[in-house]
Amino acid sequence: MARVISGKTKEIVPMHVAGRGRVHTFDVITAGDGKKSDILTGKGALANAITCDVFERLEHHGVPLAFVARDGDQFITRLAEMLPFEIVVRNKSTGSALKRDTSLVDGAVNIPPVVEFFYKTTGGKIGEIQLPCDDPLVVLQDNGELWLYQPDEPPVGAPLHIIESPEGKPDYLEYLLSELKALALHVNMYLKLAWEQQGGDLWDFKIECGLVDGKIVVADVIDFDSWRVFVAGKPVSKQLYRDETPLDAVLRAMQLTAAMTKGFAI
Repeated sequence: MARVISGKTKEIVPMHVAGRGRVHTFDVITAGDGKKSDILTGKGALANAITCDVFERLEHHGVPLAFVARDGDQFITRLAEMLPFEIVVRNKSTGSALKRDTSLVDGAVNIPPVVEFFYKTTGGKIGEIQLPCDDPLVVLQDNGELWLYQPDEPPVGAPLHIIESPEGKPDYLEYLLSELKALALHVNMYLKLAWEQQGGDLWDFKIECGLVDGKIVVADVIDFDSWRVFVAGKPVSKQLYRDETPLDAVLRAMQLTAAMTKGFAI
């Protein structure tokens, strides 16, 4: 049987059914790549409910998912070969985008939505290469290379690192990012509408994707930690925690989110 995959906020436990795993989310909330962390009792069950509500909505609309079914306070997933990208869709400019481009106004509407890529790392490492940060910004070059930059600085000058397409496949990375962008915008179309129907305003969100039987699917989770959502002008997302909001208020916002995403069901 495959090994348990454990991270800061969740673990995937392989099942006896080949290619399946059960996702368990911990009662932990983190920020700053784990530099800030707290126990938030009940968070795991709430995060699971939100993710399942989102995935069931996307499944209804034919979005390819690793998700199989909810299972109490956990959910069952197909085990995907994860792709090393965090894909961010911004309906409105905010967050690190404001640091990379100081001409942007917080909350300004992006038409069309902006899609950004960040290269997933742990400990700032890509193989034996040590970077000064985790999850650098990805900028696709005309020659098909991916240049990596600090995520909170303008992407100019020499990159931190360069990733090239596999030998003999010069267009592979350009093709892959194009497919991931299309999938992320597909998710955005349904997720943004779902939030609007509940009176929410989806500013941005992130997804991660993987390969199942060679096909790109949305994997991991989409929950309270994954987006910036505003309801009646107030944030209901992990941004509250980043902004040092008291934990009980963060939990109440998460409970409100879970109550609202129940309405995502078709």
